[in-house]
Amino acid sequence: MRFLNITNYYYNSYPNIFFLVDYYKQCVIKIKNNINNYFENKQEKGLVENNIFLLGEHIIFSLLGFMFFSTEEWLWDITMTWEHHLNLNIIVYYILYTTRYLVQIQMLTGKEKDYQSMMTHHISTVLLLTLSFFHYHRIGVVIALSHDVGDLLLLPAKLCHKFYETRKISILNTLSYAYFIAFLIIFFLTRICLNSEIILHIIDTFFYVTGNFQLYNPNIYSEGYVLFFLLFVNLGLQIFWQIMIIKFAYNLMITGKPKDEKDNEYFKKEQ
Repeated sequence: MRFLNITNYYYNSYPNIFFLVDYYKQCVIKIKNNINNYFENKQEKGLVENNIFLLGEHIIFSLLGFMFFSTEEWLWDITMTWEHHLNLNIIVYYILYTTRYLVQIQMLTGKEKDYQSMMTHHISTVLLLTLSFFHYHRIGVVIALSHDVGDLLLLPAKLCHKFYETRKISILNTLSYAYFIAFLIIFFLTRICLNSEIILHIIDTFFYVTGNFQLYNPNIYSEGYVLFFLLFVNLGLQIFWQIMIIKFAYNLMITGKPKDEKDNEYFKKEQ
């Protein structure tokens, strides 16, 4: 009965998702404009507001996630993430997280250098969240939280570097190096190692039940197969981005300057 009440709550809330997405989008635009208006330096206007907003967004969602789930045993034990038990915390977190990514999809202009990979990632994330809601919501929470943690280090690195370029404060350059090195380590652990561990656990648990590989397993819900495919897509994107990060790090060691072609093009365009 409790499960049915929670399910009905989710479905009754769904018509309001479109209103929530529109409201969230308007808030994003307003906050970014306020951040942009704060800077008087023309080189910084239109350049840093997105990273500042994203940093705040990641902080809020990380705190929200850990506030809701840090005491849950299944968050720290991968063998328990395949059990399902819906509660209000999961419903609220899922609705807000899905809204966040739907707004990000709407705000992609097509002019971004990594537009295709970002669009693929955002769409697969929304599909993953939707399909995992009823029976695989625990793994959805783990993936969402692990993704936010890494970006908490990348965005400060980018901001420190941008402010170093415009204000020539040497400590900011040092901080950008430190944040980036920490991000490189956390990205590998949360995006590559954790995702790989999840996929290997899926294969071992669901497809090698009898000791031999079998594609069909009656214990897998119908949406599970699509969900598992999306996990592979997500891992592929993370590996692609890890390669890009390694190339960035290599350029950093060779030239001594943390340059990102996409950011540099955007920086020059806004001057």
